[in-house]
Amino acid sequence: MSIADLTRNAVDVLPRGALEDKLKLGRPLRVKLGIDVTSPDIHVGRAIPLQRMRAFQDDGHIGVLIVGDYTTRIGDPSGRSAERPILSDEEIDANARTYQEQAFQIIDPAKTEVRFNGEWLSKLTYAGVVGLARTATVARILERDDFANRFAAREPISVSELLYPLMQGYDSVAVEADVELGGTDQLYNLLTGREVMQAYGLAPQVVLTTPLLLSWDGEKMSSSVGNNIPLTAPPEEMFGRTMRIPDELLPEWYRLVWEKKLDPAEPPMEAKLALARFITARSHGEEAARGAEEHFTRVVREHRAPEDVLEVDAPEPRLHDVELGGTDQLYNLLTGREVMQAYGLAPQVVLTTPLLLSWDGEKMSSSVGNNIPLTAPPEEMFGRTMRIPDELLPEWYRLVWEKKLDPAEPPMEAKLALARFITARSHGEEAARGAEEHFTRVVREHRAPEDVLEVDAPEPRLHLPALLARVFGQSSSHWRRVIDQGGVKVEGRPLEGYDHDRSELAGATIQAGKRLFFRLRDA
Repeated sequence: MSIADLTRNAVDVLPRGALEDKLKLGRPLRVKLGIDVTSPDIHVGRAIPLQRMRAFQDDGHIGVLIVGDYTTRIGDPSGRSAERPILSDEEIDANARTYQEQAFQIIDPAKTEVRFNGEWLSKLTYAGVVGLARTATVARILERDDFANRFAAREPISVSELLYPLMQGYDSVAVEADVELGGTDQLYNLLTGREVMQAYGLAPQVVLTTPLLLSWDGEKMSSSVGNNIPLTAPPEEMFGRTMRIPDELLPEWYRLVWEKKLDPAEPPMEAKLALARFITARSHGEEAARGAEEHFTRVVREHRAPEDVLEVDAPEPRLHDVELGGTDQLYNLLTGREVMQAYGLAPQVVLTTPLLLSWDGEKMSSSVGNNIPLTAPPEEMFGRTMRIPDELLPEWYRLVWEKKLDPAEPPMEAKLALARFITARSHGEEAARGAEEHFTRVVREHRAPEDVLEVDAPEPRLHLPALLARVFGQSSSHWRRVIDQGGVKVEGRPLEGYDHDRSELAGATIQAGKRLFFRLRDA
């Protein structure tokens, strides 16, 4: 297998030329991937580095899957603004038990070592921990973006968090890793592993990172956020969640998840159905994928009831004077009257309300994703409300705010007032004012938000596509296209070219696309 096949979709392969040298050793390489167990599932985004492990296995190498039962007790702060909550031992052990079965959907069990890092980390004495801590300095650890940002903001950072990268590096020492895989958010930890291995007299590992997968909401796929597709999800749920991916993300999903190129001539719906079949069949088999597609077609596309409808025993009848529901519930509510009469009760009054149309002109639905959850963060709630088209404003005023829209009020002002009301109802007036200020600044005035992510990049000459891929995910080629289209700007000025002196960008606010911003920290 060629280097290109082994490193397909890789963002970083570091240091340059080191993988070629490792392959010349003439023995199977030990290719490590560590997964913490903060949640009970592996999702399709976290499966992308597993796919790289499978490529190495198919080339005759050994996969070493590290289940981080011990490091999970500390919590990896990668990409987080605060320390993760600590799970109980029971939760960690329960999650750990499910990981091996899930990972084997992607990797070859016959060529895999499954190791729990409690094997060695639990045996470290105090002297051993002190010795491990000597392999790095506090200044070096605080160079990491998430630590540096929290330190500058005077937010607490526990000593256990500072130890996390070193303990992950010690995993590489324990298994004598030749290559370590991870997402781009793991780059710091993986490079730290090289330093730890050298300190213990071992040849340092090669670092290979893969992009982070964006989900249907445009954010990084995450189990904690809920925008994920678990490898253990039931077939119908897995198929339906895949079908939520927006058309513009399909090329990236084909490249990263299916590892094939999307035919630009294929209609988006057909391309999405094919992707959903592949993802579902990979976990559950072809027959389950066909059944899931039939269910999706029947329920979502044709709006019919599923074939297998849950049957339940009717509870003891309770007296209802009035039953409420949407217009799509009219049949059920009227049936309730007949059931009550059959049980000798006075039938209920039926009251239905209209179904609310969302910004896409379709019925608002959580499963489709065109909804505004009452628990959404204020800025998201405000922004989603502002997507409502002008022609739907009278209906939204009438149904949501229960007031009449003044036809003389400019649509933008009317929409802002509606967004304030909806946001304040869930989060209070102060949060609504803050959400409006954010919307005005970022969306209307195209300025950076007040709190801009600060990023370290010490190299004197920066390759901007690689830097953007590290900060925001997606591939370097994606960011090259955005740069070519004038979509990357510095202080409002489009950047031309891919390589820039650090001094040109240091301290400036860089905008990538419409709403992504970061600032390159001064040296």
